[in-house]
Amino acid sequence: MQLGDVAGVGVRAEREGASVRCLDVPGLSRSSDLSVDILHCERVSGVQVVPHGENRGMADSRFVPLPRSTGPLNAVGPVDLASFERGLARTAANLRGYIILNDGAVTAEKYFEPYAAEDKVFVYSVSKSFASTAVGLAVAEGLLSLDDRLVDIFPDQAPAEIDEHLAELRVRHALSMSTGHAVDTALPLFKDGGDDWERAFLSMPLQYAPGTHFCYNSGASYMLAAAVERVTGQGLVEYLTPRLFEPLGFDAVAWDRNPNGAAMGGWGFMLRMEDLAKLGELYRNEGEWNGVQILDPEWVRLATSVQSDNDQDPNAGLDWRVGYGFQFWMCQHGAFRADGAFGQLCVVFPEQRAVITLLGEIQEIREVLDVVWAELLPVLNRPAVEPVPAQRYTIDDSEALTFEINLEGVLTLTYSTPDGDAALRAGPSSWVAGRSDWPFGDPLALPSFGTPAQPTLISARYRRTAVDTYELEWVWRETPHRNTGVIVVGQDELTFTIPQRFHSLELGSRELTLRGTA
Repeated sequence: MQLGDVAGVGVRAEREGASVRCLDVPGLSRSSDLSVDILHCERVSGVQVVPHGENRGMADSRFVPLPRSTGPLNAVGPVDLASFERGLARTAANLRGYIILNDGAVTAEKYFEPYAAEDKVFVYSVSKSFASTAVGLAVAEGLLSLDDRLVDIFPDQAPAEIDEHLAELRVRHALSMSTGHAVDTALPLFKDGGDDWERAFLSMPLQYAPGTHFCYNSGASYMLAAAVERVTGQGLVEYLTPRLFEPLGFDAVAWDRNPNGAAMGGWGFMLRMEDLAKLGELYRNEGEWNGVQILDPEWVRLATSVQSDNDQDPNAGLDWRVGYGFQFWMCQHGAFRADGAFGQLCVVFPEQRAVITLLGEIQEIREVLDVVWAELLPVLNRPAVEPVPAQRYTIDDSEALTFEINLEGVLTLTYSTPDGDAALRAGPSSWVAGRSDWPFGDPLALPSFGTPAQPTLISARYRRTAVDTYELEWVWRETPHRNTGVIVVGQDELTFTIPQRFHSLELGSRELTLRGTA
């Protein structure tokens, strides 16, 4: 049988009762952390691979969708998304989809065929951020402390002789990937851990003092999950269900378990993409959800700030060298992320009050993050469009401009003279079409040579680039031409600047500026 849905790759397997034993898995080229996201992707004797629903910690919750904010006042508009998708298309990524949140509401989402919103998907090392969240909840309940020693949590599985490094190995070191190991311990757990991974982990030598050396270590993430299960007496999914999954309205979730029945912790978690976005929003909002404090704000601060210096490899991308928190990666631009192999990403922008969740099969995660920084971050930094009541600005005794943005986000700039009014209507990042005798723009787009002036078909759009600045673009649809302009709205003054372009009767170009006062 083929279990391609288990790990995202084909797996030759044969049934052994309720489980499926791994016989052979092709070798994989890996992204930045694939070696620790081995899941079921190694030729490892004795590791069981199971189909959905078997040997998995599972929970069914009532799915509650995030609020949608798809109106025209969204900061991220169709033009921005088109540019973002063009950037993604230049990478080698095979995308499942993306979700963008602003202030907790979905402002953009897309699922690429054949994927669907309701699909559940393995998120590889994104699982670590959920294991970390379980630790944070247990700490808040007084069941764990960041300074608890692992040998005290697992005294029956600690070696008879405890050296000085192991004696100092604490929960905070497992959270921050600074256990003191020189290499990831996950593969030795698979190969040699048998039915007692805790004992196997605590028996592995520590080459460094805990807290002094960063080493990405999925075995440490497993130990965090095991610690929560030990002190709570519950499986990880069982513990998280009333504390996280139900309050946030998660759909059903599942977490792979090891041969002894413990949740994998650092990998193996399966959920809906929108539910991952909810985790990002919970951390963006300092642990608060719908007015209820789910996580201690101090925990959120620690988990999403630098706890380990991971600037070790000068050839690694910058987003792998600017620090590591408690099972979260720090990013450029003040962001942080949950990150799984093949590009399972949930990037949180606290300053911009935004979350971007993006899943797929991505070999070069760095390329996709670079597209996020180049195409979406500038958009998120733009101020959102807000309604502005109509205000008239007098240019002189015979001219005036009136500026307005209605509740639908449509900007109207009206030029008034004794002969009448001419209005330009523009949509926020999307085109608004209409006929107008708008007089400003390319002369070739305007009636000439004695032709009576007639309203011309124009489409226009705009974007807010600063608190007081709006960039306009309008197209004369009955000609090949288009124009741009900039509106700056002060407290009592409006300035409208148009770079004029001349193609026929005059040479060169000049800039037209209109200034009006309220």
